[in-house]
Amino acid sequence: MMAPRIPRLVGVKEAAQILGWERHKTSVYHRRGKLPEPIQVLSTGPIWTEQQIIDFAREELGMMVFMAEKHMDIFEDGGFEVERITVDMDHIVDGVTDCATYHGWWTRPDGECVRGEINAHFMEPVEVDADSVLHAAWEPGLWTVEEVAE
Repeated sequence: MMAPRIPRLVGVKEAAQILGWERHKTSVYHRRGKLPEPIQVLSTGPIWTEQQIIDFAREELGMMVFMAEKHMDIFEDGGFEVERITVDMDHIVDGVTDCATYHGWWTRPDGECVRGEINAHFMEPVEVDADSVLHAAWEPGLWTVEEVAE
């Protein structure tokens, strides 16, 4: 007999990372009843499924979120470890998009590793799914990588 598949679970910290928020903001939204109903509340705080938070981002914040893991060499700007990708719903037309934001860890040219984001415009529109967006070619000169607060 196969064990039941347990969905990925997230707490306040992980929900904040998915949403691109600070942990405190996520806690405040939860206390005010603005986040989905948690599946459980433990002594450490609320627990949601990852999908609940991803659905909340799409339905309430107007953005598609894809959890992803990929290392990218970003030319003379160092390296980037992608953790998640967001696409603003305003940039989706007929199931394709021409831009996305990659969130994760940036290893700057000086070797320091910091939390970062890459805002990229694509050479050609791609389907709005994790694989297509993760492997899209960026328009030269129309992407930036920058450090963001952790």
